[in-house]
Amino acid sequence: MPHALYSDGAAVMNTLQQIAGATGTAVAITLMIQGQKMHTADHPTASIEEALASGTNYAFYFIAGIAFIGLISTFFVKKVKI
Repeated sequence: MPHALYSDGAAVMNTLQQIAGATGTAVAITLMIQGQKMHTADHPTASIEEALASGTNYAFYFIAGIAFIGLISTFFVKKVKI
């Protein structure tokens, strides 16, 4: 990116970071609630605490899987010579 456009690039990246953070939070909460519903459907007599723990585990494992895929993909990024 040319030096004249650095400030525009920084603004775009900051905006994208805010959007990605909000989207990630919404996805994590959605996964957690879905995990709670699945646990409650499988174990009707489960307590609220068990359902919450199950939902949290469900969201954590899903997000950890995505993070692992991101980690693996970083090994395939090539450095560009300028």
